[in-house]
Amino acid sequence: MLGSPKKGTMQAQGDRLAADWYFFPHPVFRQGVLLTVPQGAALQHVGVAVNLPVQTGQDVTLRFATEDELPKE
Repeated sequence: MLGSPKKGTMQAQGDRLAADWYFFPHPVFRQGVLLTVPQGAALQHVGVAVNLPVQTGQDVTLRFATEDELPKE
């Protein structure tokens, strides 16, 4: 099970906050999962699932990464 996400640059979107990336650390391994999302997409994290609204043509990247590889603010 992955840990709670760390978030990139935040912005308000209605009653939720949106970020341009989310990092889910792994409790044992040094690599976690980095999720890069379209600008302003609000992620809903529920247990081991995520819900992310995307539209046709928008890019989403999901990859393994260490905390040292996170995008710089």
